[in-house]
Amino acid sequence: AWGWLATDAFVVGNVVQAGTTSLFQAALYKASGLEEVKAEDKGSVTKAGFKVIYRGSGKELYRLYCKIADKARAGLGLVQTLDDESKKTVEENLKRLEDAKNAVKELVDKLLIEGRITAHPAAGMSVGEAAERAKRAAEGILSQEAAKKIDPVKHQAYGRVYYSLADLLLRDVSEAELAQFFTAAIFGDGTITPYYVELTLGEFGSRSKKLPYDRFHKLALWLAVIERYRPLFERYGVDITPSVYVRENTIELRFDPKAAGLLFALGGGPVWRVYD
Repeated sequence: AWGWLATDAFVVGNVVQAGTTSLFQAALYKASGLEEVKAEDKGSVTKAGFKVIYRGSGKELYRLYCKIADKARAGLGLVQTLDDESKKTVEENLKRLEDAKNAVKELVDKLLIEGRITAHPAAGMSVGEAAERAKRAAEGILSQEAAKKIDPVKHQAYGRVYYSLADLLLRDVSEAELAQFFTAAIFGDGTITPYYVELTLGEFGSRSKKLPYDRFHKLALWLAVIERYRPLFERYGVDITPSVYVRENTIELRFDPKAAGLLFALGGGPVWRVYD
């Protein structure tokens, strides 16, 4: 369920909330562990007509968010007292971030050479400029300094994305955990077509407490996760290398459609529970 944190969820007080006009996604909220899911007395006009907005909320997911953030911050040395074992863990985690940073830069260069980065005219930048922004973003976000800046409570618009993705980088999650995270992210801010699986990354959406991070930092985090778990996808014969489309206010990652089948096979439990 914590995959919702990296997409369309938001924090109000000590509750995580998420909204949708899709009845199926509302059912998926419930199956994923959000305690309360209900229709609101308002809706949204879509291409398919007027649709009611469904709101899911849960305190348990907020507690999970705090636990993930606290563990990540401790693992990066943001605590006052460290014993020898903790210091070793911090060193290992900082090395993981450094490796992730280098992996992102190498992947961006590869995507650029292969013509898999596209910049829409409205983005106001060339493909080369987009690639450089992604690499600079990796330098900024994949660091201990970023964790120092992003307070989980004061900067929740940044924290829920940063810490949920950092959690995937700093520990070895199971196939099912990764698949459930990825699946929730795609249902939250993505699209599945016969030709590709798409994940849309917008700006952080903070109305206050602005930090120097944008959609390119989200891109760097996601690319780091992709590279970290590439061997898992390769084990099942799926190339998880994305194509990147930079638009005016968003970035789209498009994956091989085989990725969707694999993710649902490995971690589709919450999806199948919708039909119980």
